[in-house]
Amino acid sequence: MPAGMSVAGCAAATGLPRTTVHRLVTDLEAVGILARAGGAWVLGPGARTLAAHAPMEFPAVARLRRPAQQLADLSSFSVYVTVMSFGRCYYLLRTDGDTPIRIFNVEVGEYKRFGESFAGVALLSTLSRARQDNEIADMGASPPPFLDATPEQHAASIRDMLAQLDAHGWCGGSGWVQGVAGMACVVPGPDPRFAVTISGGEGLLDAARRRALAPAMLECAQQLADVIGLVR
Repeated sequence: MPAGMSVAGCAAATGLPRTTVHRLVTDLEAVGILARAGGAWVLGPGARTLAAHAPMEFPAVARLRRPAQQLADLSSFSVYVTVMSFGRCYYLLRTDGDTPIRIFNVEVGEYKRFGESFAGVALLSTLSRARQDNEIADMGASPPPFLDATPEQHAASIRDMLAQLDAHGWCGGSGWVQGVAGMACVVPGPDPRFAVTISGGEGLLDAARRRALAPAMLECAQQLADVIGLVR
């Protein structure tokens, strides 16, 4: 809408009730996607930022898939490769092992806040302490709808996993989503923006299994780093 549009105009164009349109545009204003211009609504600065950080077409997804699939085959679980994009964790690809119990709580192409997933926490570990604190506070103020824990438990879990990453180079746990466990690490590099994560059923991907798989996951991360370095 280059010249802007009023709430009444949006309602007429979309067929939505004016109350619904008003709620939508004010929500979009709150995140900077829309802005007021007199009596009209126009695109805000957040829309330009969003366009600039649109999901990338990474040129080597097929080559990233090979080490991810090898890890999935070894572990029997699902493996995701994620990338930091637009201040979120973006799910770039997924590979599956042969376990009959597969987890589908996130889709390829989906964005998640850093505090909503194990891969996100791995990426969060590369950011400043202030950003980590802000992300944890955001989780408390607006908990994910799927969360199977109190905000206080979730905050403590994020901090525990950040400590795991600092001490061991990987993190893992369960209890965020009922019946789901996971583990993740950062793909190493001078500008670490990628992470690899394993997701599986809580009863199968328990603490002992996570410890056993950690060396293979870290090796996969190094292989991914080699691929990323070749295409940059």
